[in-house]
Amino acid sequence: MSVARRGLQYRPEIDGLRALAIIPVMLFHAGLPGFAGGFVGVDVFFVISGYLISSLLMAEHDVGVFSLATFYERRARRILPALFFMVICLLPFAWLWMVPSELKEFGDNLMALPLFVSNFLLSGQAGYFATEAEVKPLLHIWSLAVEEQFYIIYPLMLMLLWRSGRRAIITGCMVLAVLSFVAAERGVWSSYLLPAGRIWELLAGVFCALWLRGRADKTDPGVHWPGLVGIAMIAASIAFYGKSTPFPSYYTLLPVLGTALVIVNAGAGNAVGRLLAHPILVGVGLISYSAYLWHQPLFAFARIRLIDAPSNILLVALVGISLGLGWLSWRFIERPFRGRARFTQQQIFVMAAVAGLAIAAVGLTVHLADGFPARVKPGYEAATQPTRSDPQSCAWISPLAGAALIQLCPMGASGGSPLLLFGDSHADALYAGFDQRLKERNRSGYLVKNPYCPPVKGLYDWANMSSAFVQGCEDTNRELFAYLAGLKPSTIVLADRWTYRAFPIAGLIDRQTYDNGEGGVEPEYYTESFAVTPSGVRSQAVGDKAAALTAGIEQYFAFGVPVVLVYPVPETGWNIPKRNAKKLLFSGSVETLISTSQARFKLRNRFIDDTLDAIQSPQLLRVKPEQLLCGSFIPGRCAAQLDGIPLYYDDDHLSLDGAALVVDEIFRVLAAKQ
Repeated sequence: MSVARRGLQYRPEIDGLRALAIIPVMLFHAGLPGFAGGFVGVDVFFVISGYLISSLLMAEHDVGVFSLATFYERRARRILPALFFMVICLLPFAWLWMVPSELKEFGDNLMALPLFVSNFLLSGQAGYFATEAEVKPLLHIWSLAVEEQFYIIYPLMLMLLWRSGRRAIITGCMVLAVLSFVAAERGVWSSYLLPAGRIWELLAGVFCALWLRGRADKTDPGVHWPGLVGIAMIAASIAFYGKSTPFPSYYTLLPVLGTALVIVNAGAGNAVGRLLAHPILVGVGLISYSAYLWHQPLFAFARIRLIDAPSNILLVALVGISLGLGWLSWRFIERPFRGRARFTQQQIFVMAAVAGLAIAAVGLTVHLADGFPARVKPGYEAATQPTRSDPQSCAWISPLAGAALIQLCPMGASGGSPLLLFGDSHADALYAGFDQRLKERNRSGYLVKNPYCPPVKGLYDWANMSSAFVQGCEDTNRELFAYLAGLKPSTIVLADRWTYRAFPIAGLIDRQTYDNGEGGVEPEYYTESFAVTPSGVRSQAVGDKAAALTAGIEQYFAFGVPVVLVYPVPETGWNIPKRNAKKLLFSGSVETLISTSQARFKLRNRFIDDTLDAIQSPQLLRVKPEQLLCGSFIPGRCAAQLDGIPLYYDDDHLSLDGAALVVDEIFRVLAAKQ
């Protein structure tokens, strides 16, 4: 180790660069405005890690002292003590504040953590930008898992290629980097959290180490503009990227190449190096690992413990607390364990194994106990697990050869002209109600699903969809409609989260998901929608969205039967069952009544209501859930829970009790038409 260390020169500007990475990550996870692209700080860390570890490994190979055991000992000293200490500190808060479902999931993460497979587990659960990600205390461990997975492969590859020389190393790394970048760009075996699309970022740091290897002067003292360009590239990605930016992909090149430019060009002899070597930045960089460990748990547990969304003031305070805990962890955990004078290699490995097994055992116990529901007061299941009305156990039918994704879910009795229910998950929420009412009337029906394609032609989610994907939706929908026309349907019902599809519309909808203005803030889903004009050009214009939505609904008139248009279901902002669970856990009772502002709901849906109201046809019938849930029970308020019974199974999907109100109204409107 000492020989290798003598082969490396400490670069304070690298610690300064760490500071520029950790602060945006923390502010991003805090959800503070202006840092929508702060997640790229993790990409900066990847490049730095690849550079530093490669530089050290190459220095050890140069003097013939490289050892795999020593390498993994260093990784264990660097990563595990602070990580395990942080996890142990979280356990009492998880027990006291997490509802059973959250605690069980936390237990799953505890099992994955010592094996460094958290990224695979999280990817299977939801993903980095999913709705519930911000209340996962161990979400951020995915990046450590990716690094450790890389460091299983890379040292071995370097050992095999070292004797073949520099060219072989560069060629091997380049092949691996290209394959990884292709996987990132094409989404092959990769997602945001998985290593296949991330290895190239760490290899970018390896290439920096190869470029600088053997150079006495790491940078040209007289040239500072490349480093400035690198900082500008990182800053631009933080400022202009967002959660809907495809990642990892070619967009990731901006922060990765920017980081590489800084590493290769910043030094003591130029302005960029001196800027990054400022004592404040260096100090933050030194504690960046421990601060990274602490920030996400603090944010997550604040959101878990509070009934309403935490204020920006609190979140800023938690950023400061993260830095403070980071310093304490660095001073009293990281530094002591790095020194060989206190702990031998054998002791480090034994302590790591014992602590890892203990944490995994705790996780397994929590998982097997289903999160210990006995901790919560009686009445937990009724208030927190409302009956879902969606077709979770439906016997799906795939009616079209070559289009397996298109499926029909039978409803009601068999035979006769079916009622067809089209839409997204808001249509799914009506399924059980329709199934029951159709059986009572001895009528048949189908819930129609074409996953990933919208129920309205011309209006799509995810603005990065390819033209081929859009065309595929158009083609399969055309084939589907031809098949359904042959069934001679009796009625068409359209139910969708129309407001969500219309996002973004400047001045009318400020965010895709709902903020009720009373502390209920639905987490972002991080997709976009776009309208396809007749010329095929994607557009965000209000007029194009209205035209696309109108044309998409009017296509159903071709069936020649009544078309029931279900207007937006009032959103709540709160996940009602989870709100109940928190109330039970913290106070022992739930609220008899939960409601939100009708005026705020109407303001948010003004564009959609105006657009849908403008569609005219003698076939068209309208059902407005707002008229059922808002003002009927409390003037000016939209009911989300009545007599302690949730009308929603999350924040915007109706439970079976809520869906029954809408389904009964649909049949009442149909009966009046006849």
